[in-house]
Amino acid sequence: MVADTIYQPFETPFLKLARSKGLTALNGLGMLLFQATEAFEIWTGETMPTAEIWSALEEKYNTK
Repeated sequence: MVADTIYQPFETPFLKLARSKGLTALNGLGMLLFQATEAFEIWTGETMPTAEIWSALEEKYNTK
């Protein structure tokens, strides 16, 4: 498994290379979402609908 903690661009040359070698490759989109979730909850005291947002991100970026 490799990680490139960048979320723009979604797919980097490093991630493409890792996938071509059969490795699981993660970008920084998940990290961004969970950092946003924590910040939202700290600032508002409310729970952010993380699962719904993750589903929307998967659909938008076709990552399922």
